[in-house]
Amino acid sequence: MLIADSLRAQADAVIAPTSLAPDDLQIFAGGRVFTIGRFGNVIGLLVAPEASIHFVRRVSFAGTAVGRTVRIAGEHTVRATPTASPLVPPTPTPTPTLTPTPTPTVVPPPTPTFCPEDVVHPATRSVSTMVTGPNVHATLQEAVDAVLPGDAIGVFANTVENVVIDRGIPIVIRQCTVARITAADDSLPVIDVRGSAPVLIVGLDTVGGTTGFRLSGSGHELSGVRTEHNGADGVRAEGTLHVLRSLRSNENGGNGYALAGSSITLRDAQGEGNALAGVLVTGSGNLLVDNELEDSGGCEFDVRGAGTTDGGGSNSANGDDFTDIEMLGCFE
Repeated sequence: MLIADSLRAQADAVIAPTSLAPDDLQIFAGGRVFTIGRFGNVIGLLVAPEASIHFVRRVSFAGTAVGRTVRIAGEHTVRATPTASPLVPPTPTPTPTLTPTPTPTVVPPPTPTFCPEDVVHPATRSVSTMVTGPNVHATLQEAVDAVLPGDAIGVFANTVENVVIDRGIPIVIRQCTVARITAADDSLPVIDVRGSAPVLIVGLDTVGGTTGFRLSGSGHELSGVRTEHNGADGVRAEGTLHVLRSLRSNENGGNGYALAGSSITLRDAQGEGNALAGVLVTGSGNLLVDNELEDSGGCEFDVRGAGTTDGGGSNSANGDDFTDIEMLGCFE
């Protein structure tokens, strides 16, 4: 860019720089920075690559002290230094991408209307302490008291209570996840089933009380239940026509199983460490099939009731199988 007109009319103030040699200096004219270069006997101000160099007189900066102001007089044309490379802004440091902490997956509690262990009797009423809603109850007793004909109760919680079942309608109660009922009052049975309307209980656990499960009336069924640490008998069956299948009764203060009624079936039951007999039979016409009892304080099988039979099967006392349960007596 030609700047002769701006320099022709005035004497230019030039400040000698602090770091360049006299033959290759930078100078300041107004707000501009020029480079002084030697071209033979001519010292030119280089200000633009397309401008020519023209000095009417030779200018010498030799001997000019660093930092001194000197004046360039006369008519001259100057040329700018080659255009400097444009400044390239520094590449910004990328902001690190923060990986968000994954939100933990919350597993919802089981659907209160679905019991995975029972495809025959889907739960229509539930015992749960994790969810609320219609037909969901905090205790088993509440669910029993509210039950309607055709209802099935699914238990999804451990509770502390004593339960009495005597509604006069068939009831199905089934463990769906956890289902341990602990006696609130140790002077009562944990679950007391009465009456002649059949009650089916599957998979529940009971702890404490005088008895884990007490059955009276007729036609009730226990399947896969477990009971322990009761003050007296683990399971006590009075009345008639009850079915006790695949049970476990351990470390109770009395007998593992007490069959005081008639026509009761005890099948595939296990018991260990009960204070008195593994099975005490005082009622008549009862059936004992494929039961295994051990480490009882008394007889493993104490058979006192007439007409007791093994139905052609066998039973086991402390690992010894026998098939003559029809005989009254103590089998150890």
